[in-house]
Amino acid sequence: MKEETGSPGVCVAVSIDGKPVWSEGFGFADIENRVLCSAKTVMRIASISKPLTATAAAKLWEEGKLDLDAPIQKYVASFPEKTFKNKTKVKDKNEKSSEPEGQVMVSTDRKQTGTMSDRCTCRQQRDAFSLEEIYIKNHYNTVTEAISLFKDEPLLSDPGTSYLYTTYGWTLLSAVIESASSQDFLLFMKKLFKDLGMENTCAEFNDKIIHNRARFYQRNNKGHLINAPYVDNSYKWGGGGFMSTVEDLVQFGNSMLYAKQMGYVNNKETFGTPEYLPGFLRPETATELWKIVANTEGKGHRDGGYGLGWVVIPEKQDFGSCYHQLDTIFHSGSAVGASSILLIRPQNAHTKPPKGVVVAVLVNLQQVHLQKTAMAVAACFEKTEL
Repeated sequence: MKEETGSPGVCVAVSIDGKPVWSEGFGFADIENRVLCSAKTVMRIASISKPLTATAAAKLWEEGKLDLDAPIQKYVASFPEKTFKNKTKVKDKNEKSSEPEGQVMVSTDRKQTGTMSDRCTCRQQRDAFSLEEIYIKNHYNTVTEAISLFKDEPLLSDPGTSYLYTTYGWTLLSAVIESASSQDFLLFMKKLFKDLGMENTCAEFNDKIIHNRARFYQRNNKGHLINAPYVDNSYKWGGGGFMSTVEDLVQFGNSMLYAKQMGYVNNKETFGTPEYLPGFLRPETATELWKIVANTEGKGHRDGGYGLGWVVIPEKQDFGSCYHQLDTIFHSGSAVGASSILLIRPQNAHTKPPKGVVVAVLVNLQQVHLQKTAMAVAACFEKTEL
């Protein structure tokens, strides 16, 4: 894959049933200084930031600090009430919220409902990297300050009726998390990373020393490798502004897998013992995160849809064409100078969880498609017995 894509550096990590079995780096983290990649190399994880932020919201909901059916203004009073075709969106009190960052709690989340200027609307099908927003250089001191980028833009659709992948929506969700937790968003996430055992995961600051940080690259219109331009990701911490290692990402994947599969433990006498400790989230919460949200079918993958911060592909078997798609949960990411994917393949969990294969791949080159690569790596390990 490194040779096929011409990537300067690639980092890969794999676990089976919660046990690390492979973590390695290939190529260069820094070409100019001849610094090699390793499993400890820190890279931009881009949109894998979204599952982390979704987990934070889910945790607050479990603790009773976040009301998913409350108007967005309960948490972000400065965010204007939105209208669509001159009609204010009012939620029926009996209507169930579909997702933490969706119709109600983040009623203007552009992942689900869409707020975007006319300038962006006419070109929304273009490559994301053609949008100047991707190359923002300004620093935003708070998530509330970053909301000014889009808070006055109109909705693209009636909330809850259509799907549009967004990153700005997660900035709004970050402000909600900040309000609900009564903590600075980055401080809250720092504690979450610590609780998850992600010791090398952090928000990206250009001026801070981040040990083992890679350099980032892209190709110009002649195909030549060049340094990626300077960007400041403070406008999208929750949607694409975190950095991590493949080992940390696999740790996170296993935490989610364990939480989900603890719901399959039938012997309640063993629950809470050292062998069956509670997961980071309750099983029913993890199940909701991995449930396809209405109107997202076929998005992210032709056979799946979008959940709460995850692309979800249910198991599917077509005997006529000998096609068997395994249950798969993943999120990929593309940032300036970086590409990423975290993929989880759950397996039979009627024994001690976590059961399944988790794969993480990070690349310090822009616009490298990693979904097929991660699935191929998972396939190599899913029949391995430890």
